[in-house]
Amino acid sequence: MQAFIKEPSKHSHAPDPDRLHIIRLKNEIKLRGTSSAEAPSTILFDVLRSTPLTAAFGLPTNDALLQTISRERPAIQLDHHVRLPLILRQTDRGESFILYEVDSMVIFTCDKNLSVLKECKHWFMGGTFSICPNGYYQLCTVHGMYSLQIIPLAYVLLIGKNTDDYSSLFEQLLLHYDYEPESILVDFESATLKSTKTMFPEAIQTGCLVKKLKGLVFVPVGDVLKAYSSLVNDFDDEDYLLLDYFERV
Repeated sequence: MQAFIKEPSKHSHAPDPDRLHIIRLKNEIKLRGTSSAEAPSTILFDVLRSTPLTAAFGLPTNDALLQTISRERPAIQLDHHVRLPLILRQTDRGESFILYEVDSMVIFTCDKNLSVLKECKHWFMGGTFSICPNGYYQLCTVHGMYSLQIIPLAYVLLIGKNTDDYSSLFEQLLLHYDYEPESILVDFESATLKSTKTMFPEAIQTGCLVKKLKGLVFVPVGDVLKAYSSLVNDFDDEDYLLLDYFERV
């Protein structure tokens, strides 16, 4: 019988008391994330106040710690009507955050946001598909330029992206205020443009062509110049700086 014996290593480290503080912090935020309904930011900054500054250098980023808290949260359960619980249907101030809810569309916004949107002369709309929950096709957002800043004011879950889908959204918004935007910038899609032209005929309609420029990477090399020339014809004269930059890089 053979045995391997390993002698203690001569390599050693001095005690690291800050590591203990870091472990305690991680354990506490996980525990509170599981057992309380506090906002992740509230939990994190409350626990950080009792953590020595010397331990701060060994901590993960705030974003990573906030994600740790969120992962510990139990999954949100829908009610018997398959709708979100009350805590997710209100803002932090207790104001209703669901304007309209049917199987084909859910509009998330509040009265304050709607009044701000009324003051915005320039609107911006876009949709995303990668983070959309099951049962819906896209998450559409409506932004407005307010005090020279572009801010999101409504979030909308839609089951499709045809003209009727967007028109239904605008019809619900118009039930609350007589919106009169001067311009609307949307993704360059015929359904969106057709809907905005119908619902807001006085507004300047603009399709965002930048995404089409990015799509040139999928065009066969021999057809790139032809495709680019075709796209350039759709841009306005004032877009020459963007096109010049695109051609140079």
